[in-house]
Amino acid sequence: MLPKKVITTAMSALAGASHAENEYHVMAYAVFMNRLVRYPSCKALFMKWEHMTGLYEPVTYLRAVVEEFHILNQLPPVGEERAKVLMDALVEASLLFITAMHTYDHTALELDAAQYINNELYLPWGWLKTELITAWKQTVSSWATSIEIETALYYQRAKVDPPPLQYTFTPEAHEQPDEIIRRMKHETKQIAKDVKSHQRVHDLPPGRKSWQPEDVERYVEWFFRNKIRNEGIRRISNYDMDGNEIPKHNRYGRKEIGIGIGHAERWLSAGDPQDGGASEKE
Repeated sequence: MLPKKVITTAMSALAGASHAENEYHVMAYAVFMNRLVRYPSCKALFMKWEHMTGLYEPVTYLRAVVEEFHILNQLPPVGEERAKVLMDALVEASLLFITAMHTYDHTALELDAAQYINNELYLPWGWLKTELITAWKQTVSSWATSIEIETALYYQRAKVDPPPLQYTFTPEAHEQPDEIIRRMKHETKQIAKDVKSHQRVHDLPPGRKSWQPEDVERYVEWFFRNKIRNEGIRRISNYDMDGNEIPKHNRYGRKEIGIGIGHAERWLSAGDPQDGGASEKE
């Protein structure tokens, strides 16, 4: 039997101004990518990449073999020869798929992803290129194998530069061995204090957790509609994602929507260490 679900993990070097900011990025990232991979232009991009990388035929072949394998498991036992033929086909299809996944032109795909992000999405985030390609790989793998792939997100902050500390130790001519050791221990303690002081300066503050997950999801949805689908704030206030009119007593004000879009953009921007992170504001 093939597994029905696998769980992968993703770790990002984030540059938020606090732990809370980085945690909001992880939540916002999950919502944003869930919306993006279902967006028509992104789905068309993924299909283009299947042909561009030569994956279309191996993916289609593996999907057909996997479906036949599942059908066979639901039928009464078949002959040993038939089972061996199908197993050999499954191994062959899997090898073709794995080979294709590792031998395509990665540079060309990265360039195409960057063009899509810059010229169609008009977004400045460097992290999105890698995550978009990863999402494509997971989508293709999930479809080809009929296995649900779930990503469990966690994060670590972007690396901090090492402390600019330099020390030298030179024994004096008049020092005895026990004096050298004693002075070395004393100076080593001072080095440790300097390193810890540097660490305290660069430790991330916990930050404020002023929003609930449902707030993050709503703000990212507004951001997606405004920045990706080019919907105006007035329309976002009056209609939901599917174009249904929202009752007046359930509508959010345009000012609140604008503020929410700003929060979502800041959280999502925390994924780019080169940007130096984003300041945390209410």
